[in-house]
Amino acid sequence: MEAETSGDETMISAVKYVANVPVQNCGVLLRFKGDVLTSVSGAYVSLENAVVEQGGLMSWVTALLRFLDYRNAAGIVCGEVSDISCVYELQGSALRLTPAWRVETDAHDYLVDCATGEVARR
Repeated sequence: MEAETSGDETMISAVKYVANVPVQNCGVLLRFKGDVLTSVSGAYVSLENAVVEQGGLMSWVTALLRFLDYRNAAGIVCGEVSDISCVYELQGSALRLTPAWRVETDAHDYLVDCATGEVARR
């Protein structure tokens, strides 16, 4: 859980984890103004029956190269890659968790699927 305060507004975010790996698209953001909850966004999903897919092994270096190839082919403009981290991506109503690398840039975040090498903007 992370908290960030700016003036009298506080934002608290919580993300689900499986085996110490964060689950993409499975978190909640709470906004407070003073002591009043002003909004809640995101999705809390019980992962009790989730199936962790066994994706192919892909190093972060390979994921970075896949992203750079995708960036060049798609004409994406970004100045820097700020972080690469391992995540699970929650997919479908069947609650499948697929391993991926999240590539954070100064423009957007991207996911590189560990099994297929497919890159998608998130």
